Amino acid sequence: MNTKLLLTVLDSLGKGVVLINLKTQKIISFNDSFLQLWKLREPDLEELTMIELMVLLKRKLLSPDELDQTNWNLNARILGLKDQSFFEAQSMIYDSEEEDPKRIMIFSDVTESHKSEDELRRQFTLLESIMSAIPHSVFWKDKDSRYLGCNQRFAKDAGLSSPSQIIGKSDYDMPWKKEESDFFIAYDKKIMGSGQGEYNIEETQKNSQGEDTVVLTSKVPLKDNNGEVYGILGIYANITDFKNAQKRVKEQELMLVNASQLASLGEMSGGIAHEINNPLSIIKMALKVLHRLVHKEKIDLSAVDDAIKDMNTTVDRIAKIVVGLRNISRSSTEEMDRCTFNEILKDVLSVAKEKLRMNQIDLQEDLPEDLTNMVFEANRVQISQVLINLLNNAYDAINDIKREEKWIRLSLKSSDGILSFSITDSGHGIPKETREKIFNPFFTTKEIGKGTGIGLSISKSMMEKNGGRLFYDESSERTSFVIQIQIA
Repeated sequence: MNTKLLLTVLDSLGKGVVLINLKTQKIISFNDSFLQLWKLREPDLEELTMIELMVLLKRKLLSPDELDQTNWNLNARILGLKDQSFFEAQSMIYDSEEEDPKRIMIFSDVTESHKSEDELRRQFTLLESIMSAIPHSVFWKDKDSRYLGCNQRFAKDAGLSSPSQIIGKSDYDMPWKKEESDFFIAYDKKIMGSGQGEYNIEETQKNSQGEDTVVLTSKVPLKDNNGEVYGILGIYANITDFKNAQKRVKEQELMLVNASQLASLGEMSGGIAHEINNPLSIIKMALKVLHRLVHKEKIDLSAVDDAIKDMNTTVDRIAKIVVGLRNISRSSTEEMDRCTFNEILKDVLSVAKEKLRMNQIDLQEDLPEDLTNMVFEANRVQISQVLINLLNNAYDAINDIKREEKWIRLSLKSSDGILSFSITDSGHGIPKETREKIFNPFFTTKEIGKGTGIGLSISKSMMEKNGGRLFYDESSERTSFVIQIQIA
């Protein structure tokens, strides 16, 4: 090809070209693109030898050693320039019978493609770093559910030393059981078939050591630029330790609830001994009467009958207290019951009434029968404990007050399918700055040795677990707490 024509064609393609006569070692020709790429002027190249040209070009490189003036065979080498551009350099010998042999050096600007490739490499490195750092196992498969890759954490779960070892394997090559592999592959097909991801699926599976583990898995279909599904991406977190910790927290929470239950029950049951001792004294007196009657020559059957009736009534009274105490002192569980306030109040008041009476506290009841018999679903023991806690607080608030009226009022209302049970006392009320803290754990306004500071906190938590709520009634002139629960 004619040399001038070659330079013109390459110039039109934006490729810089320089021709050097190998016999004279001098530049014999170059095109405009060569000057533009290297930011040179035509006078800069006048009478230059090949070695002088190489020295000139090396000054513009980030790494001058990339050009070796003793070796001109560049073989598509990428050169980085100080101005942040990148050239692909090629060199070849052009020989013909009519002319001296020449060396053709061609330079192409590949800055954009090089930066794109460099960015891709950075992104890939970043992705690898993220997948290695996150505390989750990640894998991806093709449309046949064969593994295309995974991160190191997943490889470890699969009993592999390196993620590269998983490529091309299926779930049947993994240490899972056959039924587990069947499930995984079937689930992959479901996700890929629907084209929709599924998230936070809790599963129990065996690890490579054969131990049961609980994992939270999410799977999404992989799609190409046309929206066609070509595989699936899965990510899961091993939550076994979390589930075990959650179980321990629940156990400790239950222990705390039961401890609070016994503490609050102990506070309220101060009058129980007196309540039982009185009936026992009545029974004892009745027995003395019977003893005298049976030693008479003629037994007064009417008097015997009266004594027996008194004892039956008194025994029933004791039994009522014992049944109430037993019902509200059972260990708390998560089980729900269908119950009414009528049933719960029978238990609570059988334990609490005597203590209030002994301390001259008037118990006022505004409890319509139709409302107390409305059924709701809740944990009966926990609702009983909430009422005991609130009664204890009301008692403590007014017991030492020097005033003529000391009362606790129980009232029940219904609105929009919600039962609202309030416990109001005749005390001074709770200061506004204190109200914001009363439901905080271990906060108490009681003196040292009186109360634990967890009664209201636990009561609020219990009501929320039972689908209800406990709150302080800001609209009341007195201290008033309200529990609300949905009618069944």
